[in-house]
Amino acid sequence: MPEVSARRILVIAYYYPPSTASGANRWAAMVRHFRRLGHEVWVVTSAATGAYPDDAAHGVMRAGDLATSQPLRRVLRRPSLRQPGDAVTDLPAPALLTRVLVPDAELLSWAPAALRAARRVIRDHDIECVITTGPPDSAHVAGLLLGGGRPAWIADFRDGWTFQPLAARWPTAAQRHIDATRAQRTIGATRPIADDLERRLGSRARWIPNGWDPDLEPDIAAAGRELEIEEQGWVTLLHTGLFSGPRARG
Repeated sequence: MPEVSARRILVIAYYYPPSTASGANRWAAMVRHFRRLGHEVWVVTSAATGAYPDDAAHGVMRAGDLATSQPLRRVLRRPSLRQPGDAVTDLPAPALLTRVLVPDAELLSWAPAALRAARRVIRDHDIECVITTGPPDSAHVAGLLLGGGRPAWIADFRDGWTFQPLAARWPTAAQRHIDATRAQRTIGATRPIADDLERRLGSRARWIPNGWDPDLEPDIAAAGRELEIEEQGWVTLLHTGLFSGPRARG
C-alpha cells in the first residue's frame, strides 16, 4: 500500500454508534481505518443516536438535537425516542417535517448545532478535510454552510438524495432549487449513485460500497455460521434492516 500523508479529518454524520443504523456502521469502520493509516479524525454526530462515556477521548462530539425533546415529540405526536435495540415504531412523520423542510427535518432539529460544533472543531484542530455523509441529507447542508473558507469537502451519499430519492418530489420550484448542492469530491455507496453524481453534476465521484470489514471476521467465525449456496436450487436472503421509514416512499 502506498504511503499516505497524515491528515486532520472531520466527519459530520448524523448516525454513529451506539446507533446500529447501516450509516453508523459504515462510518465507524471508516474512522477506525482512517486512524490506522495515521490520520487524526474527529466526528460530529447527533445526541439523538446515543452516546458513550468516552466520546470526548475518541474525538466524538454529540451535537444537540431537538429530536431528544420529549415535550416537542408529544406536540408533533411522535413516539418516544428509540434507543439502540428497541423495536421500530413505523409511524408516518407529519407533513410539516416531510413536505416543508428541505431537505429533511434534521435541517431544523440538528444541523444548526452540528454546524456550530463543526466550526469549533475546524478552528481548534486545524482541520484539513471535512466529510459529510447522508442521509439525513441536511448533513451535507451543514457542510455547505461552512462557507467558501471551509477545508476540502467530500460528500458521501449513502442514498441518492435527488437520484432515486427516498421522499416524494418537492412540490415547489423553490424547494427543488434548495434541494441541490455540490462538494469538491463526492462518494456514492452504490455505483448508480456515483455515476449519477458524475454525469449530472460533473462531480469527481467515486464508488465506495458498504461491505466487508476485516475487523468483523473473528465475530463471524465465533458465530459458527456459514452461508452455503448450492449450485442449483433456491437461495434464501435474510434482510434485517428497514424497507421503509420516515422518509420512505412506502
